[in-house]
Amino acid sequence: MRAWRGGTPLPLGPVRRQAVLAAPALRPGFLVSHEQLPDGIRGAGPPNSGRKVLPSYVCALRQALDAESAGPAPRSP
Repeated sequence: MRAWRGGTPLPLGPVRRQAVLAAPALRPGFLVSHEQLPDGIRGAGPPNSGRKVLPSYVCALRQALDAESAGPAPRSP
């Protein structure tokens, strides 16, 4: 998986982190829950560690993909 901002490639990290980004992209129009993401990355029956590292993957992807001047995303009430 690759992403660019302008002509600059963005650092998406290791393959499993890229798979977190690819999972919803491969299912346009469908909601992919946080419970489904580890299954899509590791296959059926992922180890419990898959669910533990998911937030760190999402955080790193948000940092890589967020516009530099956008600042943090607004939090839900």
